[in-house]
Amino acid sequence: MKKVNKNKKIRIFLVFGILIVFFMCFISAEYIRSGVQYMSPGTNLGGGSSAQTMCGDVGQDFIIQIAPFGCSPAVVRSDLLEEQNVPVFCQLAATKINPLIDVEAIDSISFSGQYPKEVSGIGFQPAQAALGELGGKLNSPVLNNIGYAVIVLKQQKNASAMPDYVEGTLTADIKYDIQNAFGIGKASFYLPLLNDDKWEESKKQYGFWNGKAYLKVDRIGENEATVSLYDGVRKISGVNLEKGKSSDTIYIPGFDCLAGLKLRLEGLVNPATRAKFNVNGDIVEVAKGDTFLDNKCSILNIDKKGLYKKVDLRCDTDEKRGNSFSLIISPKVKLNINGEEGEYELGDKLPYGEREKNVYIGYIGTSKNSEKENDIYVRFLQAPPETGDKLSNADLSDIAKYDSFFKVEKGSVVKRASVGIIKYFAESIAMDWNYLVDGEYYKVLSFGNEKDIFGKQIEILGFAGPQNAELKDAEGNYVSAEKDYDEILRK
Repeated sequence: MKKVNKNKKIRIFLVFGILIVFFMCFISAEYIRSGVQYMSPGTNLGGGSSAQTMCGDVGQDFIIQIAPFGCSPAVVRSDLLEEQNVPVFCQLAATKINPLIDVEAIDSISFSGQYPKEVSGIGFQPAQAALGELGGKLNSPVLNNIGYAVIVLKQQKNASAMPDYVEGTLTADIKYDIQNAFGIGKASFYLPLLNDDKWEESKKQYGFWNGKAYLKVDRIGENEATVSLYDGVRKISGVNLEKGKSSDTIYIPGFDCLAGLKLRLEGLVNPATRAKFNVNGDIVEVAKGDTFLDNKCSILNIDKKGLYKKVDLRCDTDEKRGNSFSLIISPKVKLNINGEEGEYELGDKLPYGEREKNVYIGYIGTSKNSEKENDIYVRFLQAPPETGDKLSNADLSDIAKYDSFFKVEKGSVVKRASVGIIKYFAESIAMDWNYLVDGEYYKVLSFGNEKDIFGKQIEILGFAGPQNAELKDAEGNYVSAEKDYDEILRK
């Protein structure tokens, strides 16, 4: 009769190593103008902490370890191991040490290394948190459970040959998607050549990683350009790029080699009105007629009138082709009109209550295109009563074209071109010249000033605050979101 040693038990001791994960994003930059080349292409003009030699080839996103007392069963009975292979589930805890990433789900984890002879294999069993279904998401700093390392102990028919414990060192190879992480995805920028003052005013347009880094063009040549990288305060690095070629990896100081990127000069193009989108962390900058999202979306039209911005798009989805829609930014301004406060948007008729004239908001802009509240200015238009309750899009476009001939400083309006040129321009557009001159039919007011506008005292108080609005097709959007969620789970 076979004697079973039920007191024989195997304890599991495992030490985990970490696969160090390095990530980068590729930023394509496009420029205008030409000049003379002063240095050989590919030259790195920076140095110091951004040099690749200081960071090596890797960075680290997570620390993974087996949770204390996290293996089940912690003790394996010898009689069970005599009969079959025995799986041991060891709970994995992850600590996110890279502040730049925002991981929603782990795609897979695999293990490598020299297994002890007592182990037949090791696999990974995801937890609900790792699947993104329930519980905490993977972007929290410390995760109690991202899944289980399934350690399969090899069957040992001879109980006397069983060791008291099994130990080993493993490397976890983690695959996860960080394309939606704080703008870490691919980005494309159209960068003009600006002097230091102009760039400082508009640098937010050329920033990424939530303002942790900015791009600036220092010089543009025949088929190359010199581009500098800033962290918001100081210059980190500068590189000379040839068209179609990429720079070496540049690291942002202060992130322990976790924030690295490469710059690539895609081409030199003429300037045009463009729209910038952030799609799941990928920054795309497109003009009318351009496509994005793997050619699934196209730009039908871009309309910009000061602070008013509208983009018409057409996108193909899994359920519908050629779905057209518009994205609009239309800020309202708060005005004090003869002691009465109100909120108005572009084209609105103001409450004058006079039959013989209507007064409208013809243009809302900011000096130096700063988009700051204390730089707001408004152009008011007096028009005949038959104009209606709101200015037409054609009228607003004409006023926007006219405004481009002026620059507005605090308390003053300075013409960019002579009156003769402006009058010639005004005569070529739909709106009558008499409506456009700053006088009987046309007034401009800057923030911080109170002025008589066609018989009433008006003061700009600032931007209007957010308001509740009725959601259109909310139920339909909710149903579509449910279908998308179910489709993701099936995959």
